Amino acid sequence: MKTLSLKKKININRKTQIFNGLFSFETLFVIFLFAGLYKADPRLEWVSFDLTALFFGLSIIAGLIILIKKGLIFKRKSMILVLLYMAFAGYVLLTYLWTPGKIYSTQKLLYIWTLVFWALTAPALIISTDPIRIKRLGIIYILFSSIVAIEALTYYFMAGQQGFITVFGSNYLGLGRVISLAFLLLIAYFMFWARNVYWKLFTIIMASLYLWLLLVTGGRGPFLAAILSGLIPLIFTIHLDLKKKIIRVRKYVVPILIMVIVSISLFVYLSETGHMTQTYSRLLVLTQTGMGDSAGERLQHYVHAIEYWKQAPIFGYGIGSWPIIDGGIDMRGYPHNIVLEILVELGLVGLLIFFILILYALLLLAPVKSIGDEPIKIFLLMLMVYMLLNSMVSGDIPDNRLLFACIGMMPIALYFKEKR
Repeated sequence: MKTLSLKKKININRKTQIFNGLFSFETLFVIFLFAGLYKADPRLEWVSFDLTALFFGLSIIAGLIILIKKGLIFKRKSMILVLLYMAFAGYVLLTYLWTPGKIYSTQKLLYIWTLVFWALTAPALIISTDPIRIKRLGIIYILFSSIVAIEALTYYFMAGQQGFITVFGSNYLGLGRVISLAFLLLIAYFMFWARNVYWKLFTIIMASLYLWLLLVTGGRGPFLAAILSGLIPLIFTIHLDLKKKIIRVRKYVVPILIMVIVSISLFVYLSETGHMTQTYSRLLVLTQTGMGDSAGERLQHYVHAIEYWKQAPIFGYGIGSWPIIDGGIDMRGYPHNIVLEILVELGLVGLLIFFILILYALLLLAPVKSIGDEPIKIFLLMLMVYMLLNSMVSGDIPDNRLLFACIGMMPIALYFKEKR
């Protein structure tokens, strides 16, 4: 009888944990962060309000409740990260005084002080300091990406396996970023945290499926960024011990090499058979003269951005000024490179504050020699590199709030202990 009673208590506890996880702050945060992916879904036409605003508000309410229950006590380094972002956003506000724009600049300023601010603050102050919330965030994200992957697969087979793949009424780049982040999380779990062969097998199958989706969706940026970021662990596989005069190769070099061999084999197969996927065919365009319309247009933006920056190098033209000085129209526009965007609109002052924010976030992984022995630091570095690479080819500052969310997650390196 006692055994049965104990089993019932365990089952009830598990159900409670699942319920709490599905309706947690982390769920609200993920839904808010990726609202741009699904809010244009035709199946949601009946919704008369903005879903980004809804889940932004709900996640703020939930976050404030959590912070108040904790007594509004913050970890010092997490708070410094938030204050550095506020310094960046504060300078953005200052440049509003001399920007030639009115419509787009106002919208952009509001987004930087609301959506982007919360994207960084929530993980920095609430999630990164709590190991339970960190794990829950990873699980919720994988569940979310699985729904996205199922939708992508459905579209792929219904569309006759041709052209770009989109989901929920969004574009292929948004889909690529969701799948890429999940791919990085899965391979990190496979390398570092999967404790038995069944979980390893399940994880590598899922990662392979996500890699295949990246090859067929059409997004070159997300695909290349995911591959390059996925190779980050290779940097730390060899450890030189100068005192003992030995070279130690870390165990996770084996799964990395397996994934590299599988990926190379896949590309050789595609080349030899002439079988083209949307992403692979677009990658081949980059090797041709002209590099295609999309890449060629971005290069033109980069050239123009450098010329504009030279005319206002220190303080920039002001937030949201790019579309005015580049096309004379006050509407959403950007050079598709966050560094050039900051240089043109915020000048060297804005870029310096932005770099200080990035540098401080990366210093939370210090010392460098410890990174190879702490998988969570390697994974965080993978995320940061991935988001920085993406921000160099697409989106404006508000579009890149995933980058700022990753910055906010960097304190995880201080508070997540592997033994937990």
